[in-house]
Amino acid sequence: MLLTLRRSLRRMGCLSSCEVVWTRQKLQFVTAAKVWQQKMKRFDGKEITKFDFLNFGIAHEMYHRGQLTVYERLLGVEPALTQYFNKRFD
Repeated sequence: MLLTLRRSLRRMGCLSSCEVVWTRQKLQFVTAAKVWQQKMKRFDGKEITKFDFLNFGIAHEMYHRGQLTVYERLLGVEPALTQYFNKRFD
């Protein structure tokens, strides 16, 4: 559908080649945004958007990374991310 619309608009002289590329990227972005707003069921059966599910996964990973960092520091071990930044900025 997108290619047909694009070709038709170009033939009519409504779009330059630059505008066609921009329009296509904009439509792809809008389509991607719609995908992330689609509803899905969580493991417990509740419905949430795909974006919210992805956001939960990232937040959950950060929570557990923080827990591991605290345990490493309690054991006197320097966390890997701290080592990375110390090497990079020293």
